[in-house]
Amino acid sequence: MNYGAVNGYANIRQALAEMLRVTKKGGMILLFDENLYPQATSIERQYFKKVLAGHDTVDHCPLEFLPDGLRDLQIQQVYPFYFLLTAIKD
Repeated sequence: MNYGAVNGYANIRQALAEMLRVTKKGGMILLFDENLYPQATSIERQYFKKVLAGHDTVDHCPLEFLPDGLRDLQIQQVYPFYFLLTAIKD
């Protein structure tokens, strides 16, 4: 489980690979983090950049960094600025 830290990692790909490595087969990976939803207004975009993302940030669910070996991937927009990703380790 990872709550609010993905955007702060220096190497997201490596961090997610390590999460998968230490998860038992059949275990769940859960990420909950900041996300700028596609329909955000310009004011919401400014809010996201200045208030929520006060560090270098990935403003979307970082699918491109997910390692192989996951199944049943589900992504939900939980609040206007947060996503929830769950997947099961093969």
